[in-house]
Amino acid sequence: MFNFIKRHKALSLLLFLNIVAVLVVVLIIVLHNSKTATVDIMVTPYDAVVELNGARYENMRSHNIVPGDYHVKISMEGMQTKEYDFSIEKDGFVRVWNYLLDANGGFDYYLSHPEDEVILEDVADDEVNKWLKKYDEIMSIREVLPLGFSSTFDPNATEIVSVDIRWGRQDECDPESYCLIIQDLTGKNHEKALQTIRDAGYNPDDYIIVFKDGLD
Repeated sequence: MFNFIKRHKALSLLLFLNIVAVLVVVLIIVLHNSKTATVDIMVTPYDAVVELNGARYENMRSHNIVPGDYHVKISMEGMQTKEYDFSIEKDGFVRVWNYLLDANGGFDYYLSHPEDEVILEDVADDEVNKWLKKYDEIMSIREVLPLGFSSTFDPNATEIVSVDIRWGRQDECDPESYCLIIQDLTGKNHEKALQTIRDAGYNPDDYIIVFKDGLD
């Protein structure tokens, strides 16, 4: 009698576990089939963390999701976090194409990360397009004068090779602007650098120009 009851309990437990397993499979199928909407994610910087309703989603790919309301959070250390909401219906498609600004609210990060600047072109809005125009201009100007400069200070040098041009925010600039930095080891090539820029078809008056002389 005891063995019969024991076997009966074992069979009941086994039956219960089978039912649970079937329900789990059905639930998985239902949830899978309910993911009838698509979100396409392309965010720069590439290493930024993209979260939808608190769940992390892989960057640079499309995902099937359940229709509904979503809160997007894009974050990365050293960059400003960006958050916004969107809704998506059944069989809908939404692009989470976006970008982060650096801690100062600008694009300095992308000057030293050209691989992420490429993605920036794809997700551009008016603010990005304005910066990209300036970026393209400054890259062209950088080709006018040599990027490198002599490591030996020569007070008698007059050649333009002692001038280095770079693009970036400096204390001397308006916080919202970028400076065209011209570093002249001799301190004698200021006008020659400006004239070279003019000869290339650019107007130096269009830029905030800061001269840095010597090795500072």
